[in-house]
Amino acid sequence: MKTLEELNLVDDFLVNSLTSHKIYGEQSARYILECILRRQIGKLTVVPQRFFCGENTETHGIRLDVYLDEENGEIFDIEPDQNDGKEEIVSLPRRVRFYHAKIDAESDSRGYLWEPSECHRNFYYNL
Repeated sequence: MKTLEELNLVDDFLVNSLTSHKIYGEQSARYILECILRRQIGKLTVVPQRFFCGENTETHGIRLDVYLDEENGEIFDIEPDQNDGKEEIVSLPRRVRFYHAKIDAESDSRGYLWEPSECHRNFYYNL
């Protein structure tokens, strides 16, 4: 078992523990986003380990590490990624496109009307 000192923000356990904490979860997620985006982030709804099913039994779903919905409608997905092999790095753009498509499909199926200013962003990071 790793000690707290051995963990970093690429560790799924630490990120999910921080962002799912009842008191500090939103604050932790906001801090991570503000560091990445270098801008102020509004009130967030934090959903750790959000799952989107496939369209049927033959298609893949996705599991988002941290799904964030900002009060202005902007959606974020934070994915700490410890994969540093060549295959994982090469496949990252395809994975990001797939995640975007699944999030869009889920939002469309719920009847959300998209405005040009509304969007979602996926963040995969590796320290």
